[in-house]
Amino acid sequence: MTVIAAWWQYEQLTPVQRAVRETLEEGGSATSVLAVLGITGGLILLVYLLTNREARAASPRRVNNPKALFRDLLPKLSLSAPQRKLLESMAKELDLPHPTTMLLSPVLFDAYKTKWCERRRSGTGRASAGKHDNTDRTLARIRTLLFAG
Repeated sequence: MTVIAAWWQYEQLTPVQRAVRETLEEGGSATSVLAVLGITGGLILLVYLLTNREARAASPRRVNNPKALFRDLLPKLSLSAPQRKLLESMAKELDLPHPTTMLLSPVLFDAYKTKWCERRRSGTGRASAGKHDNTDRTLARIRTLLFAG
């Protein structure tokens, strides 16, 4: 009885529906399967790339700018405005490519301070000895604040 019902249903189909049914009953060729898998993989890759692109566009870009890092870091330290300004001028006059390095350890800070003080004393001669003493005291206070402990 089911054979007759199946034959009856087959006869009711349009020619296009019969062709689709026959193709599905035969099974797909390897080329068809690979094409479907390729298209599906391509769609997944496209969605992945678009998602990554949108995520990168939404997040702010981090630019490798050591001097900007130094400028951003100084206000976060427990230093007064004149102390920060002194450190900025020290980094600028020494033309440090990575000025934040002077804040990493007391040894580096002392090395940069010595180099900067030698340049200032030998270079201009305009500053008085009292001004140098005041700068030395300020740098000593900065060193204490940065590396206390």
